[in-house]
Amino acid sequence: MSDENVQVKKIYKNFAKINNEVNMKISNNNPFIKSIRTVHFLFSNNTPFSLSEALKNSSSGLEFSKEYLKVSVLPENVRISSGEKESTSGVSWSHKITLQINEQNEEIRKMLDSYDNGLVIPCLETTGDTIHVYGNRNQPLSFTYKDVESPDNIQLIGHEITVKGDTYHSCKLINTADFYSPSRLASWLASSL
Repeated sequence: MSDENVQVKKIYKNFAKINNEVNMKISNNNPFIKSIRTVHFLFSNNTPFSLSEALKNSSSGLEFSKEYLKVSVLPENVRISSGEKESTSGVSWSHKITLQINEQNEEIRKMLDSYDNGLVIPCLETTGDTIHVYGNRNQPLSFTYKDVESPDNIQLIGHEITVKGDTYHSCKLINTADFYSPSRLASWLASSL
């Protein structure tokens, strides 16, 4: 490994430590998890995103369109695993975010079916007015979902959404003012590669 690669690796590790993301499996007691209030999914097959109508600061629990899904979450329904992984080709980051939603009806099922196995950029909005962005338009994560049934398997009680994939970086931060401005978000996404 060249000296330059070793230096780059050290820089990434130091950056990751600053962001508390080295091999992180976050428990529900973690302050970061407790601060998550909304998860935004930007579907990358529609880049650049036309989110002028979709990105609204509203209080509804679930909003969606062809290219965007917004889910209000309870922190106890979110699990995150994100960590560095080394291989012969270098260092990458492996991410997995799982959340449960309790809403259920035929429209939601059709919407989830249309997103299933799609490529997505998940954005976790916190109460601290920051958004943690995992992936980018060149390195999106994969979106899947499954039904969640009651413990006795008699009735459907919701859905579990999982996004996972590998990227060259840990999550990136964006402030909510930039995120909710479609032109600034598009600019930020283009420059965050």
